[in-house]
Amino acid sequence: MNPIFSVRFAEAKAREVSGLLLASAFNWEPYLRHEKVDKSNIKLWGEIVAEFSAWYKTKHDLKDKTWKNSYHEYLRRIPADEPVSADSLVKIVQDIAPTAKRSRELAILSLSTLAKFADLQVDFEPYKVRRSLQDKKPRIIPTDEVILASVSLLKNPQWQCAYKLLACYGLRPHELHYLDLSEFPPVLKITDGKTGGRRIYPIPQDWLEIFGLDASAIALPEVKDFGEQMSRNFAAAKVPFVPYDLRHAYAIRGTVTHRVPLPVISKMLGHSPSQHLNTYNYWISQSQIDDVMRSPQ
Repeated sequence: MNPIFSVRFAEAKAREVSGLLLASAFNWEPYLRHEKVDKSNIKLWGEIVAEFSAWYKTKHDLKDKTWKNSYHEYLRRIPADEPVSADSLVKIVQDIAPTAKRSRELAILSLSTLAKFADLQVDFEPYKVRRSLQDKKPRIIPTDEVILASVSLLKNPQWQCAYKLLACYGLRPHELHYLDLSEFPPVLKITDGKTGGRRIYPIPQDWLEIFGLDASAIALPEVKDFGEQMSRNFAAAKVPFVPYDLRHAYAIRGTVTHRVPLPVISKMLGHSPSQHLNTYNYWISQSQIDDVMRSPQ
C-alpha cells in the first residue's frame, strides 16, 4: 500500500472514530477479530430456571405463596438470555442491601438450590447474613417435663403422633411428608426435605416407650402443609410453645443433657456444626448449665 495513501486513510479513520466518540456512538465490534463460536452447547439461564422450577415443584409440596416469596421472587431476577454462570447469581445477591437480611437469606437459599441443580459451583459465603444477638427474638424452650405433659392437650391422635415424632426426633414439621420407617424403631429415616435425607435417633430413646411410638402407631394427618397446620393446632389446643420449639429442645437436649458430640447431633438435625452453635447455643438455659456442672464428669 502506498505510504501516503496509508497515512491519509489512517487520518480519515481517526476523524471518523473521533466523531463517533463525541456522539457516544462508537462500537468496537467492527474492529475486533472474532473466532466462530459454537453456541449450540451454551445453556442460557431461561432454560435452566424453567427446568429447575418444574423439577422443584414436583419434588416439594409447596404452597403457591411460599414458592412465590421464597423462590420465584429471586429466580425472576436472573436474566433469561444470559449464559449460565456463577457471576449471574452472585450479582443478584450483591444487589440486595446487606441490611435486608431476610431477603438476602432467602435469595442465597433459593439460588444455592438452583446452583446445585445446575451443577454450578457458587461461593455465597462472603454475602451470607451475619446475625447478632440483637436479631434474635425472645424464645423460651420448653423443658422435657412440659413437652411430655403437653402432648395430651392435642385431642386428635394423628396430631398427637406428629407432635411425638417432632419431640423425639427434632424434625422440621414439613419433614413429616418424607418418613421412611424401614429402620423404625429406633431409627427414623428422612428421604427428602430442606436438607435432604438422613438417619435420626430419638433423644432420649425411652421417649418412644413413654409415647407408645412403634411402627403400627405411626398415623399422620393428610395435609399439604404440616408447618402451618401444626401451628394452628398448637394454638387452638393452647400448647404453650410453637412446633419448631420441639426441634430446638431436641437440639439442646442432645448436646447438653445427653452429651451427643456436636458433629453427630448436627448431622442428625440436617445442618452444619457451626449452624448448630449459632442457632441453638443461645437458648441454653441457666438451669441446664447448672445441671451439667453439678453432674459427675
